[in-house]
Amino acid sequence: MTFETRVSLGARTRVVRWALAVGVAGALSLGTTRLEAHESAPGVVALKEVAPGRFLMRWSPPSPPIDDLKVHFPAACQGAGKGGFDTNADSASVPLVLECGAAGLVGEITFASSTPSPGRIAVNVEWLGGSESMLLSSGSPASVRVQGSTRPGGPLEVLRQYLALGVEHIWFGIDHLMFLLGLLLLVRGWRSTLMTVSAFTVAHSLTLALAALELVAVPTGPVEICIALSVLLLALESTRGADTATRRWPWLVAFGFGLLHGLGFASALSEVGLPTHAMALALLGFNLGVELGQVALVGVVVLAHGLLKSRPHALGKIAHTAPWVLGTCSVYWLLDRVSSWLEGLGVL
Repeated sequence: MTFETRVSLGARTRVVRWALAVGVAGALSLGTTRLEAHESAPGVVALKEVAPGRFLMRWSPPSPPIDDLKVHFPAACQGAGKGGFDTNADSASVPLVLECGAAGLVGEITFASSTPSPGRIAVNVEWLGGSESMLLSSGSPASVRVQGSTRPGGPLEVLRQYLALGVEHIWFGIDHLMFLLGLLLLVRGWRSTLMTVSAFTVAHSLTLALAALELVAVPTGPVEICIALSVLLLALESTRGADTATRRWPWLVAFGFGLLHGLGFASALSEVGLPTHAMALALLGFNLGVELGQVALVGVVVLAHGLLKSRPHALGKIAHTAPWVLGTCSVYWLLDRVSSWLEGLGVL
């Protein structure tokens, strides 16, 4: 064995050890920061008007959860308790009675927490006359302005809100981002990259639309498990130097698993729902938001690769480390999701 060979093997060993350390640290950080292994989803305040000015409210917490989130209703509304509705102290299974009187539910609903940006919170109102309002929070602190039953959001407002929701979902949906990163590890050249990302886009757009419009229904648990497996597959494939089928046809893998990821996107969108007066526009906005998030990620990766071309040693370290990080996280998600699914079935 030559001196150069010994040095090369030593360097590879250090890279593998470093990669393992990063992967384990990443998995541990997922638990300590409470970054959930499940689909990220906004919180939902569901209000149903049962008499003029009287509403029943149900709260669905966001994922990942926010510990100290409080909901503050307009001043005319009573029943949320002093200081607003505490989403942890009150049971989501018992509807809160909100009395807004003759003024009705008009004004600003604010969401306060120690989290700088609690993410999107949806407010869905079913009015006494049968009309619906579906609003998404914005700003800091997050808030929505309710205009009453006669003022549904206009087309541009619906498009803007669901576009922002789509961008946020792809960026907070870390498993989707890691799958996309895994694909980028396998492709070679701009043509292969374009075909692979396009195949993923077409596939998840198809199942997202079918599931959001309730034309297909698939249990969330198995879908999340398969999404974790998709990341694990790419992690394993990217460590193999052989010319595998996945490396030859990454676009086919992207399309197949993209169908599953689209169902994952739809499960998050179903928490918010689609406005009945602009369903197609809201779905288009959400899907465009997802695509913008994907394009941003691909752009960052391409830019980073271009900047590191002159430093092949650093580029090699990243290429060796990334599969270990993807694999460690995917195994963590897989075990967590299988456990949660079995627990939901009553097996555990």
